[in-house]
Amino acid sequence: MSKHQYAHILHALAEGETIQCLNTDKGNTWEDLTSDQVFSWIMRRRPVQYLRPKPKVVRIGGCEVDEPYRTAPEVGTAYYRLNLRYAYQKVTTWHGDEEDLECLQKGLAFKTKDDMEKAKEAILDLLTTKPSTN
Repeated sequence: MSKHQYAHILHALAEGETIQCLNTDKGNTWEDLTSDQVFSWIMRRRPVQYLRPKPKVVRIGGCEVDEPYRTAPEVGTAYYRLNLRYAYQKVTTWHGDEEDLECLQKGLAFKTKDDMEKAKEAILDLLTTKPSTN
């Protein structure tokens, strides 16, 4: 039996997470919803791809970036791996092998290319910014 299309949204809501909807009328910005608005959205059978749990963020230097994976995704999930040694990234598939787990442990496994790019830029900026001489 397959999961209900809104299962992950309802689970996140039950866990106290904020749910967001994509507002295409306001330049594709994500806006927080109340729980009543989430239920209304579901009852009207609006598309699930326009809903998401609000991403958690981490601070790297002066930048906020979406949090990398903290728990292993399902085997077969595509994710973005950041390699700081060579300052490059690649999309790969999660297999749960040693390399995947090392990326997870170090906070270098990202859900989207955009999240990974922001983290890469923030880390490189942090490492190349000269300290103030105050």
